[in-house]
Amino acid sequence: MEDALDEINKHCHVQLLFYSQCVEKNPSDWQTVCKEQKNAVTACAEENVESLRLVKQHCATQISAYNQCLSVNTENPRACVGALKELYGCHNAVTKGLAEAKAKEQ
Repeated sequence: MEDALDEINKHCHVQLLFYSQCVEKNPSDWQTVCKEQKNAVTACAEENVESLRLVKQHCATQISAYNQCLSVNTENPRACVGALKELYGCHNAVTKGLAEAKAKEQ
């Protein structure tokens, strides 16, 4: 997952900066106040990070479960650790497959 985050940071650092600043300024209602900034990060990442596009395609169920958990547990995001672990596992499977496919190409 670190590789994807590095790629997102590389291509979308400005959007990430604005989003993180918004979250810091709005700790209790950041999910509603910072939607525009979050959407900007998402759009940038989807456009520039291949592994993220593949993860979104193959891990849609886990992504949905994690997002739903966060929306229900806005005051206690730690309650979503299980859903995050599921998403992390799916992510790792997809990126491992991508790395193997790229290695075969070379």
